[in-house]
Amino acid sequence: MKWSKVEKSAEDLLADTLKGRIRFHVTKYCRGTSYTMSRGWITYDGKELKNFSQVKWLMASGELVRQIESLNTGKEGTKAHPARHGREKWDQAEALLEQKEVFSKDQFYLSLQQYIQLSIDAALNSSNTIIRAIALLDRRCGKRRLATLKPPDDAPNLVKECYRIRCEAEGFHPTT
Repeated sequence: MKWSKVEKSAEDLLADTLKGRIRFHVTKYCRGTSYTMSRGWITYDGKELKNFSQVKWLMASGELVRQIESLNTGKEGTKAHPARHGREKWDQAEALLEQKEVFSKDQFYLSLQQYIQLSIDAALNSSNTIIRAIALLDRRCGKRRLATLKPPDDAPNLVKECYRIRCEAEGFHPTT
């Protein structure tokens, strides 16, 4: 799906109090087919709320994979079962980066594509941090429901920040 359609669909789902204040962006910084020099970001009142840099994510995931490989290195310096554990190391790195709230532009884009197809209940209960955070900004998450929600203390910062923004936009004090 084209970015312009994803962007419009996602922004159309924003609460009325946030329309024009929350914006979703994606760009590519170099010519040609290189996708690594790209990023996505969310702005609130013109200020960057969250950055989804492809380059930063690739660098961080590569470093984590190297660290995981060094932990799995045998006594003689050979890697134990490299073919069997290759994809597993990348999955571990991706999970660790998600805990640190480091996401790529691709993750942001795919999350928005999925989000616009979900019901509000599915979005609010998603295991995907990006989807769960954006769902708190959604008009389908009404004021009464929002008032009963309270992100847990261990919730990702993006989820907490979106909750705070939405509560303030609706005129009541967030319960976090």
